[in-house]
Amino acid sequence: MAEKALVLFPFAGAGAYHFRNWTAHLPKDVEPWALQLPGREDRLSETPLTEWADVMGEIEAGLGALSSARPMIFYGHSLGGLMALAAAELSGLKVERVVIGAPPARRGGGSARGDLLTQLEESYGPLPASFADPDIREVALPALEADLALLHGAPQISGLPDLLLLGTEDPSSEDSRAAFPGVEVKEIEAGHYFASSHVAETVSAIFGD
Repeated sequence: MAEKALVLFPFAGAGAYHFRNWTAHLPKDVEPWALQLPGREDRLSETPLTEWADVMGEIEAGLGALSSARPMIFYGHSLGGLMALAAAELSGLKVERVVIGAPPARRGGGSARGDLLTQLEESYGPLPASFADPDIREVALPALEADLALLHGAPQISGLPDLLLLGTEDPSSEDSRAAFPGVEVKEIEAGHYFASSHVAETVSAIFGD
């Protein structure tokens, strides 16, 4: 068993698949665990969650599979960053470090799917490449809509991350920086979704290489 666990919280609409390339870049003593909420990938048949308390229950159940004696590092991207912060406060596990990337401003989505995607691109820049495929987009949209409802209803979270990662090409970066004053910031030369597009750079920033 690896000495530490890296718990990964994906961005809105995404699942564990978006962290599939991380293992090759991690230190040998770190084992990745990725959150998989209902309504995506191998849980596609389940109804996506729209209530924050239900998501925290899912996270608590998932973390229960990890040994409480093993140090944890949490990394959450965008909406996942808010989940990581909340989970670190509630889990009771030994969370050694919380790193969040590109945390979102709280804004609601559009009423129509086309409007929703346009608003996201205006706020955060180009969407992940997978959204260019109409079939993938159609499958992913229900989870994305549910996650944006979660964002709109997210509670105030008192905790602060140990490190904030921001993309230099992300139009929301300055809002993210202002939301976490005094927190150490590392920049990655990429857009909002750098946890998928720039894996090596993201892992390097988390582990201080």
